[in-house]
Amino acid sequence: MRPKRALIPIALLLGLPPILPRAAAQQSPFLPEARFRMLRNEISGDIAYDNLRYLTLYHSPNGGSRDFWREAEWIAGRAREYGLEDVQIHTLPYRSPSWWPTGGELWMVSPEEQRLGSFEEAAVSIADYSRPSDVTAELLDVGDGGREEDYANLDVKGKLVLASGSLARIHELAVEKRGALGIIYYAGYR
Repeated sequence: MRPKRALIPIALLLGLPPILPRAAAQQSPFLPEARFRMLRNEISGDIAYDNLRYLTLYHSPNGGSRDFWREAEWIAGRAREYGLEDVQIHTLPYRSPSWWPTGGELWMVSPEEQRLGSFEEAAVSIADYSRPSDVTAELLDVGDGGREEDYANLDVKGKLVLASGSLARIHELAVEKRGALGIIYYAGYR
């Protein structure tokens, strides 16, 4: 097996065609091949990534936040750049309270000081309706954090919890019921 692995890089280096199975061309079961090819030639993953990256600079949890309107204006501007005409932003009534963060950072202070997250780098890193705080506390990993059993034999009172389950449920169980100071949330892979 080792000689075959060694021959492939050499063949690539020499410009010889390596003996590898060819990947099947991507096709769409939803569009005729000619239309799919036209779309594939026009769509850029890099541009889509750049657009998404730009949108993460704004935190827009609801239609009443200032960043929601900033995002809407930016999207409308991009639509015009792409050649769309008569682009409009429609204002609809929004009855919920407006909320938006203005800044924040998460730091690890021990065993070494290191910034883990920053609102300025990724505005979406702050959970909707978070409250202002300046807290230094021990961090406990409670796994999912959305089940009673996640807290068995753990005292989270006065501490921060690291969890990946339903944020509302973690808040209920850790903060409201058990007195945790807050939640450091990460998206778990299920």
